Amino acid sequence: MKTNKLFIVIVILLLLMVGCTKSAAGTETESQPPPPQADTPTATFVMNPTDPPQEGPTIPATPAPTLEPPPPTPVPEPVTSDAPFGYGFVLYSRDDYDEDTIWYLNSTGDTQFMLGSHPRLSPNGQFIAYQRGGWVYGDIYVRDLQTGSDTLIFTNDNEINFYDWTTDSGQIIFDYNCSIYIMGIDGSNSRELIGNWPDDDTGTRCWNDGPAINPVDGRIAWDNITFGIGVANPDGGSPYWIPNTQADDQWAAWSPDGMWISFLREGNFFKVRPDGSELTQLTNFEVGIDWFSPAGAWGFNGQYIFAFGTSSGLEGLYAIAADGSGITKLTERTESSFDFVGSVGNREAP
Repeated sequence: MKTNKLFIVIVILLLLMVGCTKSAAGTETESQPPPPQADTPTATFVMNPTDPPQEGPTIPATPAPTLEPPPPTPVPEPVTSDAPFGYGFVLYSRDDYDEDTIWYLNSTGDTQFMLGSHPRLSPNGQFIAYQRGGWVYGDIYVRDLQTGSDTLIFTNDNEINFYDWTTDSGQIIFDYNCSIYIMGIDGSNSRELIGNWPDDDTGTRCWNDGPAINPVDGRIAWDNITFGIGVANPDGGSPYWIPNTQADDQWAAWSPDGMWISFLREGNFFKVRPDGSELTQLTNFEVGIDWFSPAGAWGFNGQYIFAFGTSSGLEGLYAIAADGSGITKLTERTESSFDFVGSVGNREAP
C-alpha cells in the first residue's frame, strides 16, 4: 500500500518537471529575433567615451565645371606716352585739287585713308567728322570706323570752318552762320548754342568760328576775327573773351589736360591759360616769310602740337614743342598740298 503511494508521488513529480521544461523552451524560442539577412550585414560600434571621435569615410568633392570665357575682341594697343613726339597717328587732309583726301601719319609713314577734308576724331576713337565738297562750303559727314559707313549729317548752305566732339562722343558742335551750333551724331536736334551775343560798343559779334571742346570739362573755345579767343561753358553759358588775345587770333585748341589753349597769331603758335595768364609764344617765324597753317592738334602727352607749316621755304608736317623749345619736321610735302591737321590719335592707325 505504501509502495503504491510512493509510486504515485514520483509520477506526479516527473509530470511537473516535464511541464516546466516545455514552458521554458517555448519562452526562449519566442524571444529570439529572426537571423540577419545575408545581404544586409549589420555592425555594432562600441566607443569608449575616452576614445577620439571616429571619422566617417571621405567622399571626394565633384569639381564644378569650368566655363571658358569668350575670346576678347582684338583692340589695338594704345601707344605709350614715350612714343616719338607723343602721337600714335596724326590725322590730316591734303588738297588734291580734284578731290580732297584724308591721310594719317604713323611710325610707318603716310597712308591715304579716305576722301574728304578737315577730319576730327571722336574722343572714343570710333568716329571721324569731316567735310565733303570743299572747306567752308562742304557738308558735314561722319565715318563710323567700326562699320566703315559714311553718313551725311548736315547739309551746308552757308559757311562752316570746323567742328568738334562733345566729351562723350555723342554730339558735335560746329560753326555756322556766325554762331556756334550743336547737333546729335546723326544730325538730329540741331540748335544754336552760342549766338551773336551783343556787345555794348560794336553791336553783334558775328564770325564765331572754329569751336574746340575742352577734353576734361567740356568747355568751348572758339575764335572771332574781331575779338580774339572766346570761352563758354559746355551749355554755351557765361561766354567771355580771353584777356591777352586779340583780333585775328584764330584756331583755338585745348591741351589734353584742359589747362592751356593754343592758337595761331600771324602764322605763329601761342598758348595761353583760359583766364588769359601766361601768354607764351611757341614759334618765331618771320611774318610773311614762314608760317604755320590751321588748325594744329595737341599730342596726347601734351608735349607737342602738330601742324603744317612752311619753314625756310619747305612745306611739311611739324611737331612744335609746347614749351617753346623748337620745332621738328616729321614729313615733307611730295605731290599734293598739305591742308589741315585735325586730330592726333593714341594708336598706330585710325
